[in-house]
Amino acid sequence: MTEPKRHHYLPQFYLDYFCRAGKLWVFDREVNEFRQQTPKNTALKSHYYSVQDAEGKKRTETECLLSQIEGHAKEVIENLLARKTITSEEREELSIFIAFMMNRVPDFEKSINKVEEHLIQRVADLMFSDEAHVQSIMDKRERETGEKQTISAKELVEFHKSGQYDIVIHRNESLRLMLSLSLDIANYFRQMYWGIFHAPHKTSFVTTDNPVVLVPPPNHERDSFWGVGIITPGAKKIFPLSQTACLIMYDHGEILAHRDADPQTVRRINLTVTSHADRFVIGRDEALVRNVVRTTKIEHYKREGRFKIG
Repeated sequence: MTEPKRHHYLPQFYLDYFCRAGKLWVFDREVNEFRQQTPKNTALKSHYYSVQDAEGKKRTETECLLSQIEGHAKEVIENLLARKTITSEEREELSIFIAFMMNRVPDFEKSINKVEEHLIQRVADLMFSDEAHVQSIMDKRERETGEKQTISAKELVEFHKSGQYDIVIHRNESLRLMLSLSLDIANYFRQMYWGIFHAPHKTSFVTTDNPVVLVPPPNHERDSFWGVGIITPGAKKIFPLSQTACLIMYDHGEILAHRDADPQTVRRINLTVTSHADRFVIGRDEALVRNVVRTTKIEHYKREGRFKIG
């Protein structure tokens, strides 16, 4: 059996919901380009979910797990698009899908790497603060292992101070955190009040390669030390389900309500979703994608990521 190598971080079935005649329009922030393409060739990376084992072999069990989650979620989304009632089990299945959509994208990987690189750098700054400290570490290691060091403490300190090195976080680490965090997040999502907003005729929702958007409560201080999380009171969690419907999760509650959105509400949601894009903004119409990109001006700045350090 051939193992899958082309891993979509936005599932093809999900992208299909934003197509017109089988194609969608994409703004690529990395190259500042608008183009039309198919879901098959959108938002994918080779072996993106493959875990490297001790022998260096790429294992694709994670990709298979995500495919199973997608299969369960698709039917639930179809029911919501038809304004049908869903069961508690279906709500849980979609919650799991959305939680993974929050954490399976490159924005999550880059954010995790940013935090871990910062922590490793801080530890390195402490370890290589001065020659005497480094020498004591080296002496202890020599006593424990019997191995003579081929480099001096002075050379190590000077190399560290030069900054001529990169800290590289192995992909396995962000995959591990994706798996461990997503189920916990899904447990919170399923306990929230859900509003399904349906777009009126001649309007549509867009999505991005960072499709789960966390919106701070109105009274939140932008520079607050504590930041905003998914259970912060008043925070909204936005997830476009398709070009015709968008899910917004509020605070704790069991209600699921369908609402008809007016064009102004659709536009506000689209601009919010677009402003959180990592690389791609995706929609059914060229004019719409160009409009939200032009309005948000995302081509003029680089996304900082979901975590702020310092």
